Amino acid sequence: MTATDIARQTASGSIATARGQPRVLMITIVWGEWYLNAHLTLNLPSLMAARNLPAFCAVADVTYVIMTRQAEAESVRCAPAVRALSRLMPVEIRVVAESETVDPIGAHQRAWALATAEAKAMGRFVLYMPPDVAWSDGSFQHLAKLLTDGYAAIFMTYLRVVSETFVPAAQQRLDPATQTLAIGGRDLVKLSLEHVHPLMAAHMYDSPYFPVHPEMLLWPVSGEGVAVRCLAREMFLFDPNRIDMTHQLLVGSGLDSATMKFVDDSDDLYAVSLAPLGKDIEWHLNPEPADLMAVARWWLVYDSPVNDLIAANCLRWHHGETTPARWRRVERASALWVNRMMALREGLRVWRVLIDSRAWTAAALVALGLRTGMLASALADGHGRSAIVFVPADGALKHLEPDLSDAHDAGRKLGALMRHHIVFDDQPVAPMIEDRLSATGTASLRSAAGTEIAVLRDAQGLVADGQRVIGNGLRVGRHVLYLIDGVFGRKAQPLPTAVSA
Repeated sequence: MTATDIARQTASGSIATARGQPRVLMITIVWGEWYLNAHLTLNLPSLMAARNLPAFCAVADVTYVIMTRQAEAESVRCAPAVRALSRLMPVEIRVVAESETVDPIGAHQRAWALATAEAKAMGRFVLYMPPDVAWSDGSFQHLAKLLTDGYAAIFMTYLRVVSETFVPAAQQRLDPATQTLAIGGRDLVKLSLEHVHPLMAAHMYDSPYFPVHPEMLLWPVSGEGVAVRCLAREMFLFDPNRIDMTHQLLVGSGLDSATMKFVDDSDDLYAVSLAPLGKDIEWHLNPEPADLMAVARWWLVYDSPVNDLIAANCLRWHHGETTPARWRRVERASALWVNRMMALREGLRVWRVLIDSRAWTAAALVALGLRTGMLASALADGHGRSAIVFVPADGALKHLEPDLSDAHDAGRKLGALMRHHIVFDDQPVAPMIEDRLSATGTASLRSAAGTEIAVLRDAQGLVADGQRVIGNGLRVGRHVLYLIDGVFGRKAQPLPTAVSA
């Protein structure tokens, strides 16, 4: 049997059994001495704790597929941990070609994608299980509750630990009679922080060695734990018939935010990812703090419609009771950081479209706003929202140069100018203006500056606040951009100097 067998055509079935149990396909791909040892001696024993897979299987109909190389298939099949697992659920050992394991990241992505195709054909949820992860006892009991609550997608993330020291410490807690590893959430948080990987320290928001792959940011809460914000996250447990994925295994489309859950408390679910001490050291070798523009660019590379929903969750990894006031302070500070990043990312998204549209002057002004931080400040009240953006054509902006020549006042004026040209919307994707027009061909919009933008349709097209709309609107992520032949809020008067947010 080869890896392609996982994508075999299967008759489509219900997402639940006749008894109403959710159907779940778990998938692990594992090979090599290090990964096999982690999977068989730590990952599976932690999953076999009473409040993990045994509790999960009481609620869900689970099949577990383990993919490995031919040379290792029999030893995996005969491993005590796998035999114990087989008594709990159907376990299939499938062979993957040696050539497919040369690139570990690529191998996992292919395995996840193939499992997703099979789960979709079978009408099952799919659960991606890395082989080098240890789970707190009770994590899967909580997952079972979330499934029965009707969630279509469940997200989580891991704290990385130094495998050389964490594994011996964790294995001291192995129950010799049952060969299970049952560590409660708070105990596992405490243990993992004692063996935290240097990469985690680099992910601190104020780290002097900030990593080039900023998938998460950490804020310490003195004496209690760590607050975490994720900027992007791969799928973990989801219904592939309700959600489309990108090639990066991020949510592409089809997800209703009401059916998405990011588990944000280590009391409910917690897991650690094992890594050798030097793993990914190149991510954090440069002695530089976080460059917010670099983070914004990274965030666009790993773009997904749900990234803002994910980032809005402040995870609490704690090893004891939490002091509400302490965590609220950290959550507010981390929210301000994330909101600023959202503004920078969306500004960069618009800037790229302006460059492609050859709107050079507007692009230069947006670039200035991005680099100085003025754009994030001016548009702070619009974080996480879609927007209509009106962009004056180059010719219309040329005569503004005298107004913006005073360095002391230019930032305030430019911020006010931008707010006059942006209309925030509470819908996930901003509707086109054409869809907002009434039967009379008119609409009234309110800018971020609080001014009215009257829009009408005449024989030549659209007119907004007396300025002609040039061409059609452009989709820019969840926003829509219109080029206009003038400047709002100016007309024959000097550039307004409204106070920026």
